[in-house]
Amino acid sequence: METARFAKQTLVFQKTLFENTFNAMAMIQDQTEIIVSSYLDQLPWISEDAKKSLQNSVDLAKKSRTEFKKAVEDGYRKFEELLEERAERQGQEREERQGQEKAERGRQKEEAKG
Repeated sequence: METARFAKQTLVFQKTLFENTFNAMAMIQDQTEIIVSSYLDQLPWISEDAKKSLQNSVDLAKKSRTEFKKAVEDGYRKFEELLEERAERQGQEREERQGQEKAERGRQKEEAKG
């Protein structure tokens, strides 16, 4: 049981670490987009097609970033479900074991009487 608790604590830590790192990365990417866009707007020799191409790349990067985050969050969710199922199974096994031990003690008492 201690292992399951440790695994859950580790998972919470990992999720928090991922979330903070991801948000920092996204913020840097967004700021970089703003700076590059502002810089390109000041250059008269950059064509509109080049700007559109760059914007398409930025949009694709944002979409990929969002899909990556969803995939990681889905992995965390599945791992949490796995931990919950395991804890539930261990609880059931413990109950069965306790029931068997109780039945065995009752049987031993009956044999001692008889």
